[in-house]
Amino acid sequence: MNRKKALELLNLSEEASNNQICKKYDNILRQAKFDKTIDTKSVCEAYDFLISNYKTENKSVTKMKFENFCYYHLKTVKFITGIVIFISLCIIFISLYIKSNPKPDLTIVFVGERLIYKNK
Repeated sequence: MNRKKALELLNLSEEASNNQICKKYDNILRQAKFDKTIDTKSVCEAYDFLISNYKTENKSVTKMKFENFCYYHLKTVKFITGIVIFISLCIIFISLYIKSNPKPDLTIVFVGERLIYKNK
């Protein structure tokens, strides 16, 4: 696959930037969920070809992939980290509460007379 054919598949111009390529790719994949006539395999190949040949300001493709991964999955990582911190704090506070409080005295005190009736 050459660059011209890949740009044609994604309906982009020759001057398309990396950001435009990514946006167009995302839009086409969203449309493909509902429109089964779109050939997603060829669109993915075109996208991979364009991204692998595109370098920006001393950024390698692996660094760009890592940045994309961080951008899309950072919210999930933050959420899971927050849950882990919350659960660990709950465990710490519960253990401190249990250690600091004395055991309750559950003895029963009767004041006054006790009447016990025996049925005969």
